[in-house]
Formats: sequence, C-alpha cells, structure tokens
Amino acid sequence: MPRAQQAERVRPADLQLDSATHAPATDRFAALDAWRGLAALAVALYRLEANGAFYGLGFVRNSWLFVDFFFVLSGFVIAFAYLDRIEDGRSTAKFTLRRFGRLWPLHIAMLLAFVALEGVHLIQGEPSFQGAKAPWTLLPELALAHGLGITGLTDWNSPSWSISTEFWTYLVFAALVLGFRRQMALAATIVAVLSLGVLVSVSTTGMDVTFDYGFLRCLAGFFTGVLTLMLWRIVKDRVVLPMPTLLEVATLVVMIGFVTLAGRTALSYAAPFVFGMAVLVFSFQRGALSYMLLTRPMQAIGEWSYAIYMTAYFIALIFNLKIVPRFPYAPMDGIALAYLACVLIASWLAYKIIETPTRAFFNRLAAKL
Repeated sequence: MPRAQQAERVRPADLQLDSATHAPATDRFAALDAWRGLAALAVALYRLEANGAFYGLGFVRNSWLFVDFFFVLSGFVIAFAYLDRIEDGRSTAKFTLRRFGRLWPLHIAMLLAFVALEGVHLIQGEPSFQGAKAPWTLLPELALAHGLGITGLTDWNSPSWSISTEFWTYLVFAALVLGFRRQMALAATIVAVLSLGVLVSVSTTGMDVTFDYGFLRCLAGFFTGVLTLMLWRIVKDRVVLPMPTLLEVATLVVMIGFVTLAGRTALSYAAPFVFGMAVLVFSFQRGALSYMLLTRPMQAIGEWSYAIYMTAYFIALIFNLKIVPRFPYAPMDGIALAYLACVLIASWLAYKIIETPTRAFFNRLAAKL
C-alpha cells in the first residue's frame, strides 16, 4: 500500500509497536483517524433538531466547529503523505487525481440523492428546483466550485461546501510545495495568518462561514495542520511526552471546553490553533485515550468518517421534517440515538459501495500516470 494511503487509512492490525516503549509507532496516525470519525459524529448530532438533553448541550450546539478540526487534520495528514513526494508535474497530477477521486464520487452520489428528493417534491406538486436549488446550481456542484464564494448559496447537500474548499486547498498546497519547498514553513504561515486575518475582518459570525468565506476558513485550518506536521517532525524523536495519558485527558477537556464556549464568538477564531494542539498531542499515540482510539470500533468509525459527514445532512433532513414533528412526546434523546444509528448504517454502506471501489479506481488511474 502506498505511503499516502497508509496515512489516510490504517487499521489496528497494521500498527507496529515501538520496541522501546511498546507504544504504536508514530509513522502512522490511527488515533487521529478515529478522532476524525468521532468529530464527524458530533457534527452529525448537531444537525438533528431533536430538542432533548443532547441538543441542549452547548457542546452539541457548537459542534459545527469540528469542521475546523477536519481542516487541520487534513493539512497534517496530507503534508505527512505528500510534502516530500510532490516534485514535478507528473507527481502533482497523481496527487490531484487521487484527491479528486477521494472526494468527488461520494459528493456526486449524495448530490444525486438530493436531486431525487427534489424530484419527489416535483411529482407531488410542491415547489421544486427553484432558488438555491435551481438547475443551474448543479453546475458548480459538479465542478466542486460551490464552496468558493463565487456562485452564491446553493442548498443541496450543504455540508459539501467544505469538500469544495478542501479540494482547491489541495491545489494551493501542491503549488506551494512545487514553488517554495524549502520555505514551506514560511509560506504556510503566511497563508494561514493572512486567511485568518481576512476572515476576522469580514465575518460577523466568527468561524461559522461556509459558502461565502469558507475557502479562507479552510486555508487557515489546513495550513495550520501543515505547520503542525512540520513541528511534529522536529519534536517526534526529541521529545518524550510527560504523563501522556494526563496530557491527552487535558487536551480532551480543552477541546470540549473550547467548543462549548466558543460558538460564534471571537473566541472561535482560535479553532485552528486549539485543534492543531490536539492533533499534535494525539499524533504521538502514547496515552490511554489513544489506545482506546485504536480499538476496532473506533477505527471503523474513523474509516467511515467522510461518509458520516456526507450522509448525515440527508438523514437529518428526513428526521427533522418527518420523524421529530410526528413524535413530539417521544424521548428526543432516543430519537437522536436512532438517528445516529441510521447515520452509521448509511455511512457503512456508502463506504463499502461507493468510497472503496471509486477510490481504488482513481488510484489505479493515478498509478498509470
């Protein structure tokens, strides 16, 4: 398996142990993969409007902030896998094709699901294919350009705005690696700082920007992740984490507290740095929490994380419109658990039927280059 794929998809059985510490070797990041899955579930729960104990938690109401965790983690993992491998036009083409094949197929599958749902509305005589769902809005969706702030708001699979911004951020990353490899730390710092600075000056809702300034949000998080990877390279063989379990628990508490308190306030602008710290701590995979994240259930959730993120909005829409209003006296937390179960089942199916075969197909195309 190519090293780039190892960085993205690791199973507990694949993990090697450090002979001195008997801890997982830090050339793979399985614990971070599991974190991605848990963050995706938190975002999914945020989308369900079931007014129970879960929905009343500030942590759940603000879990949209974990999108910034995705950006930071993506920058970290992509830099680990490709920072030394993008060297010329051919390697750039391979990188682009692999990343496109990772994101686009499931995005299109979910887009078709929303188009089919709109078609049902049309058959039922309800207003459809209008406004933010007009037929022309499908074009930027197909081109993964709908999150760049140039087409206005579209209302298909709304969370996919971040997929759009991430794909184009990959291209920015590749261009910087080609042009400024030796000055990559400086280049990444400039991009992250400028993006966050512009975002602070234009946003009125903190980090909660999507179709309008989401590209800036992605750039800030992604290149913070790149810098985190470069820091990890410096310290990984020189620093022994003191009391790693205590440090991981403290990091978890900081993350929960930050998400709970930040919301759409100015504090939310610290998201890339808070999540960068968390990625760095858990990249060592030395504490008890990391060992929990290496269990098979956690690893499975990590593998399904992209599918969780992409399918949850569709399922939440059905629950919010059809199920929650019909059972006003039902325990909302029970409905929330049923919703998460549906998300996990749909994600497993999407991973098996769509993600795995299409990723293999695009990887084969890239290999032919």
